[in-house]
Amino acid sequence: MDIPAILISQYKASLEMLKQTITKCPESMWNAASDKNKSWQVAYHALFFTHLYVADSEEAFTPWNKHRDGYDYGLFRRIAFAHFQY
Repeated sequence: MDIPAILISQYKASLEMLKQTITKCPESMWNAASDKNKSWQVAYHALFFTHLYVADSEEAFTPWNKHRDGYDYGLFRRIAFAHFQY
């Protein structure tokens, strides 16, 4: 059994599901004023941390150009990387 290949396959499948969710989300739900956590924010959060987790290292991670300046993801990053340390 090729565990790395299985994990990669599952990871790619989950990203494809996220892509389908994003592309099929109705505009009214994507940015609904009544939602505390808007759909686009949840999607961005998932993609942001996917991008972070696949970086070669914390130091090598660079947020996207249009990422909000001054947004402190440090706490989330420390929690995420602490969780995955073995």
